[in-house]
Formats: sequence, structure tokens, C-alpha cells
Amino acid sequence: MKSCFLLRILQGVGYVLFATTIFTLVVHFFPKSMGTVLLGGFKLPFIVLGTTQMIASLLAFPALPSSSLRDFQSVDLPRMKPFLFHLSSWVVCLAVVVVSSACAFFYPVLQPHVEAAFGMTEGTTPLMYLVLAGTYCVTGFLSGYISDYYPQWRKAQLGIAFLAIAFSFLLLGPASFLHIPRSLGLLIGSLVLTGASFSFSLIPTYAIINEEARLAGYDDNIGTASLMSGMWNSMFSLGITLYFEDFFSPLCGEAVGPAVSGALYDVSDFSTAAIVFAGICFGTSILHTNVYESEVFKIEHHEEIKVGQRKS
Repeated sequence: MKSCFLLRILQGVGYVLFATTIFTLVVHFFPKSMGTVLLGGFKLPFIVLGTTQMIASLLAFPALPSSSLRDFQSVDLPRMKPFLFHLSSWVVCLAVVVVSSACAFFYPVLQPHVEAAFGMTEGTTPLMYLVLAGTYCVTGFLSGYISDYYPQWRKAQLGIAFLAIAFSFLLLGPASFLHIPRSLGLLIGSLVLTGASFSFSLIPTYAIINEEARLAGYDDNIGTASLMSGMWNSMFSLGITLYFEDFFSPLCGEAVGPAVSGALYDVSDFSTAAIVFAGICFGTSILHTNVYESEVFKIEHHEEIKVGQRKS
């Protein structure tokens, strides 16, 4: 048992070092294509995954653009205070927490739901998870492309994607007030919509959180990139572990565990739990949209003042 705890601790430390570093390097070397670059028996899966990660680490060295040590030296890690006092920063952090929680919501409750509702066996249930993850992978490239080549639409993309997540969660049950009969086809279709919505909401958040750092007054250097990388991964880990600890734990460790999703499912049912989370996503979309419109209004008002001063 002690060795298991030590292994998990080492695993979590390793992820922190890996994720923070790789996200920092992505911002430093690929500032205009962050969304695109970020895509990419019992023992056998762990052996294959570990070997693949080690090979990927070795291939990363020649793949990264050349850089001198000066890029990484004499750069102090900036203070957190300006970021924490910037309202929009909190909104995008909340968005990361919510969407990562939505990703983990399915894993402890989807299997018992499909077994009870459609009589699916343990051999066919994993196909439902594959639909969700596969759709995310397929649409992730398009989401990254839009985020990189149309940066002015990133925040609008995020708000619309949250509305799509909320709608897809209502279809999962489906919600009783929709008066739609439950069917396996509807469940698969809603999982496809959910996976696509996840990619269009999660992928642009890393670029947005770096944008908010610039708006908060941070310099565009490796120190800021490192700080934002740590912040993004912290929010993602917090959100994902609020709902589920075992599926994503190799990626982000454990913090809270499956308390929230387990509690929702235990006191109600799958449909009600999905409705609750649909409401959370809808509220996040409204909050994000209001803050975004407020920012646009302030920028336009500032530009009008500048134009008026020039004319006078």
C-alpha cells in the first residue's frame, strides 16, 4: 500500500513538471498556433502508455525550434497579484474548471446508466466512452485551427461552446421537460455533440488565459508563459478531480475525487445530474458573455475617446 501511495505521489509530481514545462514551451515557441500544437491484460495499457510517453519525450528535443539559454535565463517568475485582480482572468479560470469537470462527469455515471437503461454489457459500454473521446479528437483540430487563425473569435467560440455543452447535457437523459423519448441513438448523438463542444470550449482557453495575462499587464516572456501554464493546469486538475479521480488521474493526479458526481447520481439519477450540470454550463456561458461584452464596450469606448482627443 505504501508503494502505491509513493507511486501516485511521484506520478503527480511528474505530471506537474511535464505539463507546466510543455505548456510553457508551446507558448514560447508557437505563440500563434497554441491550439493546434496542443493536440496531439491490466499491465499492458500502462506499459504501452509509459513507453509512448518516453518516446515522445525523446522526439520532442529535435522537434522543438532551436533556442539559446538566454531565452530562459534572467527571467523572474512574475507575481500572481495582477492576474488575481483581473476579473476576466477569474472568468476564464472558471471556464477551465467547469469544462474539465464536464469531461470527468461521464466516467463514474455513464456506465451504470447505459447498463440500466439499455441493457448494455461491460463489453459494449466502452464504445460510449469512445464516441465521446473520438469526437473530441476529430473536432479538436478544427477547434485549434479556428482558435489560432481567428483569435478575435476565441472568446465568442468559448461562449457558444458552453451553450452547446448545456444543450447536449439536456439531451443525455434526456431531460423530462423536453418530452423526448429515451433512445440509444439519442444518447450517441448527444455524446457526439458533447465531445465536439468539449473541444471547442477547452482548446481555446489556454490561448485566452495568456491573452488575459497580457491585458493584466504581464510581459510577453517565458516567465509569464510558465506562470500561465501552471495556472491553467491547476484549474484543469481542480475541475477534473472534482468529478472523477481514476480515469484522468494519470494525467492530473487527485485532489477531491468523485464526491460531486457520485453525490449527484446517488441522490437523484443520471438525467437529473445532467440537468444540474447543464445549468452550470449555461450559467458559465452567460457570465463569460457578459464579461466579454463588457470588455468590448470598454475597448470601443477607449478608442472613441482617443479619436475625440485627436480631432480636438
